[in-house]
Amino acid sequence: MPPRARPEAVDCCIELGHEADNTRGNAIETHDWMERERFASLTVVTSTYHMRRALLEFRRVMPQARLVAHPVFPDSWPRDAWWRRTEALLLVVHEFNKYLIALVRPFLPESLVEGVSQALS
Repeated sequence: MPPRARPEAVDCCIELGHEADNTRGNAIETHDWMERERFASLTVVTSTYHMRRALLEFRRVMPQARLVAHPVFPDSWPRDAWWRRTEALLLVVHEFNKYLIALVRPFLPESLVEGVSQALS
């Protein structure tokens, strides 16, 4: 396991946003920040089971940006035979359902997307 970053190293190199309450909102907030800072590339760090949807949302909001995926496993994630763990399997199925909604969102009325998204939250 890699060593944890020192707080002073994090302060110099990481900026946290606090406006977004979902992945799509995070992509929008990050896009605005990248525009202000004039960045052209972004390393997306998120859990391995969430990466596909995160990249989909980020690419939609900022198609011109170079996105570098850095998937991670949370410490609590079962490394061996995760599909045998009910909690892990349910999490992956839940995330896959959210990914499917994100895929078809551009083709659906916003009211329907909001209702389904809330039901999955």
